[in-house]
Amino acid sequence: MMIILADDGDPEEFRRATDQALAAARETHYPGHQDWGSPDHGISDSGWVVSMEYFLTHRRTHNHPMAQAPRQGRIFTRKPEDVARFEHDGDTSDEWELVTLHKLKLGARQVHGEWSDGCIYQFRDPRPGEIFTIPGGNAYWRLWHAGSAILSLLGVAYPDRFLVNMAQLLKDNDPRWTHQLVSDLDCLDQYNWCACEVVVTSPIPDLPSMWKALAVDQGALWSRIEELSGCRLASFLEEEEAQAELRRQRRSRG
Repeated sequence: MMIILADDGDPEEFRRATDQALAAARETHYPGHQDWGSPDHGISDSGWVVSMEYFLTHRRTHNHPMAQAPRQGRIFTRKPEDVARFEHDGDTSDEWELVTLHKLKLGARQVHGEWSDGCIYQFRDPRPGEIFTIPGGNAYWRLWHAGSAILSLLGVAYPDRFLVNMAQLLKDNDPRWTHQLVSDLDCLDQYNWCACEVVVTSPIPDLPSMWKALAVDQGALWSRIEELSGCRLASFLEEEEAQAELRRQRRSRG
């Protein structure tokens, strides 16, 4: 991941030029990245081209990529003495508005709406491109995002994307967290990032029962978020529905 700051000119035009340059560099150094049989297959570049204002605003968080990059990555500038300008200055006053509140709104739409499992990809066999989907992926990510919202409220940086590590961080950082996660975290932890897919290392037994168990943990996480934030999560969904109805009425009158 690269974050590139475009101070002058059109950021979109600069982004297109940057993407072309990165693609050319990838083609030069990893010529087999499009060949399924190559060890370099799947290597790609990703990046954000943003304005200085956007970077400085979103840097004032624990967990936004604009904050993680200067804290965990390397900073390159034309003038080495300017590096300090881009480092994380410890100000996290935008955390609630830019990170936590956004996650709560997304979560409220899922938790208080109709339950619908998403999909996680698994390789069916060694043949290139042979994959199928496992229902229940959304349950896993709803839990992870719920836990990350609690950690944002507590001012803690996110862990990696494993629920077992999320559960441990909640235990370590929230003295009032008493709920014991009852899900089969060992099975869940078999999900590992691999390029843009999630590979399951072995079949998960009794999938429907596991997603049912996840619902228990999910309820406890959302209750704790409501307690910490003083917000009723359902209100986010109700607000969205009210705004959507207002827009429908305006369109019908127009």
